[in-house]
Amino acid sequence: MKFDGKSGVKPQTEARRFVLLGMVTLLERERAEQDGFSHAITNEFDRRRLIKAINAEISALLRRAGGKMPTNE
Repeated sequence: MKFDGKSGVKPQTEARRFVLLGMVTLLERERAEQDGFSHAITNEFDRRRLIKAINAEISALLRRAGGKMPTNE
């Protein structure tokens, strides 16, 4: 089982961190892809504002998740 507490935290915390880091991955892909929802906005100023908001959310999610990306154990 992936969430077994071997990392020293509760399995519930491990699961929550896994979800948060999954959301970070999705936002990073959105930021990088040319056909994502952020690129559908044609106004350059609004698009930059949206990208800035995405970056802020990525930072916040990483802080909540402990700042570590998941490993394939």
